[in-house]
Amino acid sequence: MAEDLRSRTPTVVSLINSQRQFLTAAVTHMLDHGVRQFVDLGSGLPTAGHIHHIAHRRSATTVYVDNDTSTVAQAEIVLDGNPHATVLRGDLTQPEVIVASIDRDTSIDRDQPVGLFLVGTLDVIPALTRPRPLLAAYREAFPNQFHLAITLLAAEPSGNKEIEAAARIFGDLGSTVIARPRRTLQTWLSKTRPRGTVLDTGFTLPHRPENATAAAITLDFAVVRYP
Repeated sequence: MAEDLRSRTPTVVSLINSQRQFLTAAVTHMLDHGVRQFVDLGSGLPTAGHIHHIAHRRSATTVYVDNDTSTVAQAEIVLDGNPHATVLRGDLTQPEVIVASIDRDTSIDRDQPVGLFLVGTLDVIPALTRPRPLLAAYREAFPNQFHLAITLLAAEPSGNKEIEAAARIFGDLGSTVIARPRRTLQTWLSKTRPRGTVLDTGFTLPHRPENATAAAITLDFAVVRYP
């Protein structure tokens, strides 16, 4: 599948790789500003380059959340014996259930600063029709110096063919991928109340060839601090 993705959807693959680079920049920025607790929603398998690898020297606590039973089982093996990282099974579109699980099964203190990550996650949830209440629910659950790191694939109509090709490939594995219209992320964040402060992490997208497809698909990203 990996080779098929690279040959048929090179821009999408490049931007998915950029998501991980953004994650590294976001974690580092939060660590530098005193955050020592992280929650990664839709984390996938937490292997090299995930949050607990980046933050381990600061004795940070990381909670990974995924809704796939097999992924969670494998993650439990990967994280076995790690006192600073754990994994929960849960559907990120049910914030009240996720938060209850965090309170019950982890050492996260919601009265202390928390960094929440939605990196690459919302691109595989096409049915998410009410994002602002979802974001607001998580913000309200972590009232003290809540930091949100979030990404979205964004496309102009001319970029849809590559996105559709990627969707077909992911679809063969029972998953999907979508790109939303440009400035969708900015709209979501600007209409979530109270508004947060968008922070400069120093992250920029790596150079990509100046061609029509590359211009038609991009990665929107932000680190936002509340309040």
